[in-house]
Amino acid sequence: MTSSPPKTLATLLQYGLADDFARKVHEAGLTVTMARALRAADLVSKYGLSLAEAQVLTESVRRRPIDPDVVNLLLQRSNFLCNVCKGHKGSSYILHHIVEYEKTQDNSYENLVVLCPTDHDLAHRDGLTLGITVDQLRRAKIDWERQVANANAQLAMHKSTMGSNVNVHGNDIQMAVMPVARQSLEILPQLRAKYPRSLRPEMTSVQFVQSQERCYLEITTANRVNDYLVDETSKRTDLAFISGHPERLLFDPGRSITENVHCFISDFDEVSIINCTDLFTHTAAKRIDDHWRQHGCGPGNL
Repeated sequence: MTSSPPKTLATLLQYGLADDFARKVHEAGLTVTMARALRAADLVSKYGLSLAEAQVLTESVRRRPIDPDVVNLLLQRSNFLCNVCKGHKGSSYILHHIVEYEKTQDNSYENLVVLCPTDHDLAHRDGLTLGITVDQLRRAKIDWERQVANANAQLAMHKSTMGSNVNVHGNDIQMAVMPVARQSLEILPQLRAKYPRSLRPEMTSVQFVQSQERCYLEITTANRVNDYLVDETSKRTDLAFISGHPERLLFDPGRSITENVHCFISDFDEVSIINCTDLFTHTAAKRIDDHWRQHGCGPGNL
């Protein structure tokens, strides 16, 4: 888990500044009190801000600050990543008011979402331009926080269930990790980052599960009507039959789960995915298959 930002930077985040801009303001030696008192011209000439940055800073520090506990909760539950793109468009973030602050002055947890600058711009688009709606922001926040919670729970379970034997030899301590009956890791965020145009949108969780005998995927899909969850289904896809080299399993339960997950994310190509799993949409699978039949490989731009 990423640690909380330093106190001075956290204070600037309370006023809705993007974290990279807040860092720039802090490193320039500015405080909230100074930003309120100085003119935009002084912020430009004395502290190296552009006129646009000075205007954003001046306008932001006039707002009522977000409660620091709310800031920390939002960032921790989002893993310090944008709730829409999950960090795919960039690692910087900003706390965005789902319903505009100017309309409600609502700094509550329910009215805030963590976004990257790109998706923050999309959320502010009006009219006929392609933007991100309030309903889409709320749904993205719920879904992403759930994925982060599941992933963190799985990681904690993975750590707590790894038994160990400790042997002392002279001044050296050696720890032998004991195998456990079942381990699992959430991999949907990594898959979405790698295959943004190909995954089935109804999937809410993809876990790589490993026992002492086999490896498999556990795919969870949700059927929704508006924002209401109607049904949720989990399906297991066995990976035990997939071989990499002659007489050797590609996903070997004798290896650690982290090694097998790395193999699935990094080495298991898109052609293999459509032949062995149902992670991709029908359209994506057809595009990959057509490209493979013509060129002997996947398109590589998913």
